[in-house]
Amino acid sequence: MAKIRRMISLCLVLCLFVTVLPMQALAADTTETTTEGGITTTVETTTTTTTDENGKTTVTIVIDTTKTGTDESGATVDFKETQTDSTVTETMEDGTVITTESSETVGSETKEWDEIPEDLELSEEIDTDVEVELIPGETTTGSVNETVTETLEDGTEVTVTVNKEVSAETSEIETEILENEFDLDALSPEDYEGKHWNNAEGLLHGGFVGGTTEKPDAEGYDYLLNGYIEATNATRAEYTDVIYAKDAVTGEPIVDEDGNYVIETIKLNGKYEDGLSSSPTIFTLTKTNDDGTKSYYYGYCIDSDTEALPGAWYSVANLEDSDYYPDLESADQLRAVVTNGYWGTASGMGSMAQMQEKMAAYYGEDATVTVEDANGNPITFKVADLIGNMTEADALTATQAAIWSNANGTIETNDGKDGTVITGIYSVIKPKSNLANCDRDYDSARDALLKATYEWLMALEGIPSEEAETVINDQNYLEDMNLVVGDKIAEPDETGENDIYEAAVNFTLAFVVGENDELTMLVKYIDENGVEQTISKKLASAGSEAAGEDTILPEADGSYTISGLELSENQEFNFDLHLQGTQHLEQGVYIYQAYGGTKASQTLVGIAEGSQDVSVTASMTVSFSVDEENRVVAERTWEEKEDPTTTVIPPEEEEEPEEEEELPPPPVFEVNIEDDGAVVIEEEPVPLADAPKTGSDTFIWALVILTAAMGLAVVRAFGRKRRHETF
Repeated sequence: MAKIRRMISLCLVLCLFVTVLPMQALAADTTETTTEGGITTTVETTTTTTTDENGKTTVTIVIDTTKTGTDESGATVDFKETQTDSTVTETMEDGTVITTESSETVGSETKEWDEIPEDLELSEEIDTDVEVELIPGETTTGSVNETVTETLEDGTEVTVTVNKEVSAETSEIETEILENEFDLDALSPEDYEGKHWNNAEGLLHGGFVGGTTEKPDAEGYDYLLNGYIEATNATRAEYTDVIYAKDAVTGEPIVDEDGNYVIETIKLNGKYEDGLSSSPTIFTLTKTNDDGTKSYYYGYCIDSDTEALPGAWYSVANLEDSDYYPDLESADQLRAVVTNGYWGTASGMGSMAQMQEKMAAYYGEDATVTVEDANGNPITFKVADLIGNMTEADALTATQAAIWSNANGTIETNDGKDGTVITGIYSVIKPKSNLANCDRDYDSARDALLKATYEWLMALEGIPSEEAETVINDQNYLEDMNLVVGDKIAEPDETGENDIYEAAVNFTLAFVVGENDELTMLVKYIDENGVEQTISKKLASAGSEAAGEDTILPEADGSYTISGLELSENQEFNFDLHLQGTQHLEQGVYIYQAYGGTKASQTLVGIAEGSQDVSVTASMTVSFSVDEENRVVAERTWEEKEDPTTTVIPPEEEEEPEEEEELPPPPVFEVNIEDDGAVVIEEEPVPLADAPKTGSDTFIWALVILTAAMGLAVVRAFGRKRRHETF
């Protein structure tokens, strides 16, 4: 019995549930995951349906898409997107159905790289190089830490952060001159034919006879000192008579194998003490060319305490290479004196006429100069009245005095008439009163001219070395060199620890590359695989246009950069910076240094121009390590919202009811009584079309619900009564 009651209850509850089922919400979920190209994509779809008390139904579909992983560019990807589609359906009282559809998408994506992507183009440049100045023999470091943030056209916000530290260590730089051959043309004239020493000019022409030593086995010592071309004597000239040898047939002066005029005899008339050895002199150097011809070069003595040694061999060097100067400014001043002084030319640079012209412009019409007369009293002259009386001897003497003063500091010697110190010009040309036959006793006007010429030369503005040509040698090659480490171009080598980096060498030369120079710089090193690598670049001068990829221009600071190196960190590289080619030496001031040092023979200074073959190498060992942190983050967000679309379905129009036909009268059933007393009614068919409409079933559903509920209550009460009777 209890079992029957339970079954009846279950049926009644089920009926009740079915009647209210349209009022509940339904939900359904799906998830799909795929992996492709290192990116895992997950798509989650959720559908929700709800109906409110007014009968409005909302169906919502939410699609969540996520992408994570590493893409082909090496970026770590974090992609999120949510798409929401919604459909709202509402039936109005008049039967109209209104459907509204809407869609909205919201997303974000973040990509992060450990290296800056090659295809990332930023409007603002970011510096990823670290310039490390390699100080020979020391460890140096450099770093760069820079952040750039900008928004790209598609709305992506990119942040690039570079933090790189480089430490480099080098050995001492060793410079070696492999080749250094000069081919210079001297400014001074080579032919002094017809110029004879005479009383008026006070010049001695010719040379001294000296021995010739064997040429040293050393690079660049190609110039032989074999005599002088012009000299003055501290005493008056009429007490010395020089006779030059001449060819008996042609009558031309005889020149020896070194290019000097041969002096036949020197007759000394009178008594004097200085002699030729103390005379201001322009010396001659001879170089034998490859074709056997000879070239001649000229120079003044630059030191005052070393004798000229005939037969000494010389090389060409820069003016600053001498160690005689008391300070750096003295070299600049000396360059100005040599450039503006006397060199025996007929006109233009180095001529006596140009000296007179420049002196007149410097002093003007009213300048005066004061000296002492024979009795030691001051006497004053107007310089403009003296300039026209200048002789070649005066010009040479004043030039030599100014050169000695700048190269050695103010000249001080104890050759004064009373043993007192005499400085500058007077130690060179001052006549001595104790000389028995000197006709120059206190020639005050000439003394005044020499003093004015000397003081003008000493007052010239110095010419700095950076404005002059510099001879390339082991002392004047590299000023400094930097290693520039760029981007990582390869993963660690076989050790698994050391990355390969793009690198460049930035170097500053100790000379200025000229327009006519043909110089090539080669960077040589052994790479991490033991293979020798060479990068060759031609050096262009400032202001010129680079012709092709093989030529490099100087940077704004005058330095040069050779890129394209590939170096492994934490490995030693033997570096060679090799310079080769031809340097054209513009007209400038150079010195001639004797083989054996400054005390072997006088150091000379001269003016020349020409060219030299260059082959010089600077070598050192380089190693570096890199601590690098690059972070590139690209972030973008988006939101797409479509305008809602509404669809209206009007209610169906009700058809007008047809006029009711008059119903026929109810059928009359015939009743027949059988013999056995049974009643038989004759059946007639009833058409279904004639059945009346039943109307709305609302009442029936309500009755069903009420009946089910009452039945359930009765069953419940009956069960309680039975339990009560049992107890």
